[in-house]
Amino acid sequence: MLKLISELNKYINAAHTTSPKFYSQTIAVGGYFAPKVIHVVSPLDFYVMKAMDVPMYEEQMYAMDKYYNDRQEQRIYSPENKMPVAINHNGHWHRGEVTSVKGPLQVEVRLVDVGTVITVHLRSLRTLHSDFMKLSKGVIACSLAHVAPCEQNDYQWPREALETFCALTNSDNLELFVHSTHTSKRNTFNVTLYSVRKDKNISINAQLVQLEFATSTGTESVQVEFYKDIEELTDDDPVNATKISIPSTSKDTKRSFRINSKILNIINPGEFYVIFKHNMTLVDQVQRRIQNLMAKSEAPLLPQDWQIDDMCCVRVELPDDPVCEWRRAIVKDIDESSGMYDVFLVDAGVQVRVKKELTAPVPSEKLKATFFAAFLCHLSHIAPTAGSKVWPSSAIDKFKSYCNSKKFEGYAVTMVGRSVNNSIPVVLWGRMEEDDPLQPTIVRWKNINESLVKRGYAHLTEKFPATFDNEIAEMELQLKNHEFQQFIESLNKSSLMETAVIDVDSWESKLTSEITAVLEWKPAEPWKESIFLGVATYVDNNGIIHMYNVKNRNLLDKMRVIADEVLRETLPSPVEQFWAKNQPCMAKYQAEEKFFRGVVRRVDKENGQCLVQFVDYGNIEEVSFKDMRKNLLFGNIPIQSYRFKFVNLVPIKREEPWPCDVLDKMHAYTTGHECIAMLNGPPEDNGTGLYEMVSLRMGNIDLVDYLLQNDYAARALPETAATVVQCTQLECLKPDGKTKVKTEPPELDSISKYREYFNQKDIKEQTLLLSENDDFDEEESTDNSDYKEDPSSDESDADEPSPLGGAMKKYRGDDDEESTVEHFNPLYTSTEVPKGREMFPYLELDKDCRGFYGKTTELMSPLELYFCPEIESHTVMHTNMEKCLQDAAAWYTPVDKVNPTTAYLARYDEDGRWYRAIVNSDKIIEDEIYVRFVDYLNTEMVNLKYIKPLHENFQCIPLRNIHVRLADVKVNPRYHAIDAERELRVMLHQKRVYAKIVKIGSPHLVKLYADKDDENVIYQSLIDRRFFVSTGKN
Repeated sequence: MLKLISELNKYINAAHTTSPKFYSQTIAVGGYFAPKVIHVVSPLDFYVMKAMDVPMYEEQMYAMDKYYNDRQEQRIYSPENKMPVAINHNGHWHRGEVTSVKGPLQVEVRLVDVGTVITVHLRSLRTLHSDFMKLSKGVIACSLAHVAPCEQNDYQWPREALETFCALTNSDNLELFVHSTHTSKRNTFNVTLYSVRKDKNISINAQLVQLEFATSTGTESVQVEFYKDIEELTDDDPVNATKISIPSTSKDTKRSFRINSKILNIINPGEFYVIFKHNMTLVDQVQRRIQNLMAKSEAPLLPQDWQIDDMCCVRVELPDDPVCEWRRAIVKDIDESSGMYDVFLVDAGVQVRVKKELTAPVPSEKLKATFFAAFLCHLSHIAPTAGSKVWPSSAIDKFKSYCNSKKFEGYAVTMVGRSVNNSIPVVLWGRMEEDDPLQPTIVRWKNINESLVKRGYAHLTEKFPATFDNEIAEMELQLKNHEFQQFIESLNKSSLMETAVIDVDSWESKLTSEITAVLEWKPAEPWKESIFLGVATYVDNNGIIHMYNVKNRNLLDKMRVIADEVLRETLPSPVEQFWAKNQPCMAKYQAEEKFFRGVVRRVDKENGQCLVQFVDYGNIEEVSFKDMRKNLLFGNIPIQSYRFKFVNLVPIKREEPWPCDVLDKMHAYTTGHECIAMLNGPPEDNGTGLYEMVSLRMGNIDLVDYLLQNDYAARALPETAATVVQCTQLECLKPDGKTKVKTEPPELDSISKYREYFNQKDIKEQTLLLSENDDFDEEESTDNSDYKEDPSSDESDADEPSPLGGAMKKYRGDDDEESTVEHFNPLYTSTEVPKGREMFPYLELDKDCRGFYGKTTELMSPLELYFCPEIESHTVMHTNMEKCLQDAAAWYTPVDKVNPTTAYLARYDEDGRWYRAIVNSDKIIEDEIYVRFVDYLNTEMVNLKYIKPLHENFQCIPLRNIHVRLADVKVNPRYHAIDAERELRVMLHQKRVYAKIVKIGSPHLVKLYADKDDENVIYQSLIDRRFFVSTGKN
């Protein structure tokens, strides 16, 4: 009877559909289309719909809503796998396909036009009308090609990776390339997603690798940017020329830059294996992991029967690596008579024959998923001569001689197309270096593909572009120029990111897995820099922030890996049930299930646990005795965590501790993020291990400003609160806006008092503000003629060094328009001091100054530039001043009119912060006007409501950059000056250089060196190439 009912239900269900199953869309491997990402499980499991099909499937969904809401369609009583159904989900009716029956009343259904899998009650299913079976499945199952989760994330996709992938794919400007069909998932395609821009396509596969959310497992995730072809200007363009962009090829032959590689194994020019050098470190880590796991394996390694294409480990030694160790391999052939296996070593690119006894299973499933390092390649554009399909031995020998030649210092490949049968078409380059003791090293690249053709060993199947070599070089040059422009634009941020000079490499070289006997951990080394880039790890109840130097991130990662490998499988000994306060230990952090260095802060014998502080991160956790070890690692490595607190910052209720909600906000904004921190003067901990900060920035957010603006914190009144304001007696409003007081500050007669002033003052509570009712006299506030030097700066004190390395003097401009200021010339033979900079003093160098490190801010000509010196007190002065500018801007009101001869306070739109500026023009365009930010030299359009008066105190601070000129050289008159400038710009790209003072003046004459101890100037190659001519004069 039950069988009869089941058959009857099948008949009833089938009667309502004209087709028993959905059919999938036909997708061509190697094709492109514009996708719309519909549903994401992970980067290896997501669903897309062709963008052109989206309206059609939306229309079908609305038709289903109307059909099923107006009538009661028959229910399904006996569901089967792959049965089409209709189901209501999130307020709409969808087409679904039964994937499994969970029980008598629970059914798992995949929505074929969305990709989502849901489990529903049997009563929710309705039969699907035949009209809704006409369209194929709407979504296509996809997996990103050549990416895999990272080992540090235990081969899982963390939440941040999923959020980033969703953000990258949440765009209407996507392009999808179908790379291949998935080997293990049916109807799933391996794809590459591109974000389409005006001038380039960006590979999302490679972006995930670049952001360290994924590991590259092949060519589709190597290159991030694919620049489009050179674009011709139209007749409407202002210049009748060609827009220069980075060249590239069409979609089918996109070229990348040269990728430094090592040749592993050569079969012939059509089959050889390489490893990309940027992957070699990861391969070494995989090898070490395999050896450690195999050594720790307690089970005997019994021989197994392998099948072809099985993955295993084999114990072999290689010709260039005599160490016999376990390596990953894939079985290619089996000789049953002798019990031998032919296996391919996936990380070495060679095939070897081994005995069955020398094989073993891969010790971890995660290691199976790790990418294969050896890539199969073939030389593009060439083929064997005489129409043969087989490479002759003479061509193979010649190719091997090129690949083993001593005249090449190294090799690189340029990918010029898609993989064919898993083989990458490449151009192979040999790198030659011309090394002359009297000249800089010159690097030249030899095209080995072309060399085989020229010598008759190969036939050219497709011509190389006439400018192929120049194209590659031009691509690299254009990229450098592009990066240089980004460097100039972000100089403000990069100048603050100078981190402590710590010999991290020496610490990493001391890392071992040996147990060390120490009574306490080695104390942290003294902090060395006032401005640095750190990673916040913990905020304690006192508002103290724990951070480590960002340069030590790799060190801490390696310590984490080694500690996990050594201690993960160990069991606690009986003596590890007894602990004492302040005793060092290795403790397991439960959130990561890994061991870290710690110190016992409290012992709870009753509950068998300790309160442990993890010394390299600062956080305090309760840890059970069973998760603590007395076998200590890294006893020779200093503690990496440092403690920082904000100076003059207290809770809003001054007598009470920090509220929990404020601490939570501080924790959320800082922990796990890179932060730019600035200390209160030179680094000093006064023996307490606690450093004072005046600023902590995460991107554009300053934590101090955030806490003050939202009334989470208040300023602590300094001891000299009543005497911190400079200049004339100002009538100001108290913060309540009612009572007016008059404050007359002391004389600020030296730079040291300026530093004290900017470190201690609280503009909001003290003054240095102008109320809305005050009359602001622009001419009085900017008149340089009334300036008088303080007697304390007399020549009698000239020998005493000032905090800035030299006395600061007010710049005196000449009232005559025809002053000694040089003017800009289009031929670059002279330069112009930017208009308005004469309102501010320059940093005057001490007469005994011999040089300093720094970076270029702006090139004015091939010989003159603005240079940002790395003088610590000067940098701290500017950082403190800019912080005060933010406070002052909150109280100033916008000016009614602007004057090109007046200095102002202007807001920069991109970061929302206020800077010193001058007006470049008196022409107002839609309530906006051009201003130049004098400390950063960029010109921007700023709305008039964001231009405010600048108090004359701020005009007494020297400009951030100094004006310098290259000494002992001049531009070769036979060359265009603009060519020399371009070469110098590339040479100084992102370079921190040493400026040696030849003569102090205006401008200062300097020579630039890569390092203080170098003998040749950094632009020596421009002299050798005759762009510059040496004059031999100071």
